[in-house]
Amino acid sequence: MAKRYRVAYSYGKPDASGNYVVNHSAAIFIFDARGRARLLATESNSVAQLTHDLHLLLTEPKA
Repeated sequence: MAKRYRVAYSYGKPDASGNYVVNHSAAIFIFDARGRARLLATESNSVAQLTHDLHLLLTEPKA
């Protein structure tokens, strides 16, 4: 799935307890009712922008 959506990630070496850190991109994919990725929200999006886009997605005609 990471490859399909081009999500960046990496992980460090496990410590003595087997724990490790995972670094990853912070974007959020938003899917429509048909399971298609339609929006990509990042930290650069304002609440107003995201609210607007979500409203458009939620009110679009069902096909």
